[in-house]
Amino acid sequence: MAGRSVRDFLSRRSRKFRELKLDTADLTDDQLIELMVEDPTLIRRPLVVVGEQIIAGFDRREFEEIGAD
Repeated sequence: MAGRSVRDFLSRRSRKFRELKLDTADLTDDQLIELMVEDPTLIRRPLVVVGEQIIAGFDRREFEEIGAD
């Protein structure tokens, strides 16, 4: 995942995350992936892939760095 942690792709602001009252410290990467597969609203968006780089969520600075403004 281009040197990124599974937790980088988890949307902590999503309604489902709040409803589940998840404590990510208690969950393994595999468990987090399973949750995101079951409910894709738990995945940060947008996901932008440029070459080997992945941007999860809107980060203006990162978009500007890759020229995707």
